Amino acid sequence: NVKDDLSVYPEFVTALGVMGVDGNVKNRMRKVASSSKARVKTGTLNFVSALSGFFQSKEGELFAFSILMNDLKCSNIRAKKIQDQIIQKGLNLQRIPTGSVLIDDREKSASTP
Repeated sequence: NVKDDLSVYPEFVTALGVMGVDGNVKNRMRKVASSSKARVKTGTLNFVSALSGFFQSKEGELFAFSILMNDLKCSNIRAKKIQDQIIQKGLNLQRIPTGSVLIDDREKSASTP
């Protein structure tokens, strides 16, 4: 586990940009208060956009992720917005307790007179 290996982790983590704070992602997700809980590496080629790294959820759990978008039919700006939306969802992630029943928002509005 890289996170627990002090001979590797400091160099690894400093190679990743802090979302909304530094590196290639300094100007991304700046209005999202928890954006600094995501450390990422970007990658782009013609018609390709990638974002990989890890983030800490609302509950403090660490998640590794990799978003690879190939053969893009949209601009890189649009691709980055989609990536940012995915990361924002992850930052707000909360586990559902075992045995809980989820009701979709659409179901709630359909059952409300």
